[in-house]
This record gives sequence, structure tokens and C-alpha cells, in this order.
Amino acid sequence: MSGVPAVSALRPERAADMFQHMLNNLRGLAVAQKDYFLALKYSGHHLLLVKQDYALRLVGADVWNKLGAPSTAEAEFRAALV
Repeated sequence: MSGVPAVSALRPERAADMFQHMLNNLRGLAVAQKDYFLALKYSGHHLLLVKQDYALRLVGADVWNKLGAPSTAEAEFRAALV
């Protein structure tokens, strides 16, 4: 038992939350397959849904860096700090 009450553990998610989880999973699969352009596409869709984009910007910076675009990665990192 994890210590989480069953009522909280089984609480239904909002559709937007489920969609965000799906985008996270798809982005992770794209990165695992080294399809970084597709990963950036999923990150872009995800950015439209969130209020605070700090974590997504950091992921984007990492993906741009893997693509060999350090200046774009730096710009993405700076956007995360704003």
C-alpha cells in the first residue's frame, strides 16, 4: 500500500490532464527513438496547454541541444528563466 487514500488515487482526471500525460509519453517515445523534431512538435503542443512552462522549456532546451543547435537550446533555456 502506498499510503495514498483510495479516493485520491482513483480520482478521475480532467481531459486536459490526460492529454498532457499523453503528450509527455509521446515526447518520451520520440526522444527514445532519437526523433527530436517530433519530440519538439509534441513539446510545442504541450506548451499551448500549460500555464507555467518552465519544465517544458527545459525539455525543449535539452532536445535542441541533442539536435546540435546550442544557440536555440540557450534561447529556450533563457525563456524558461523568464
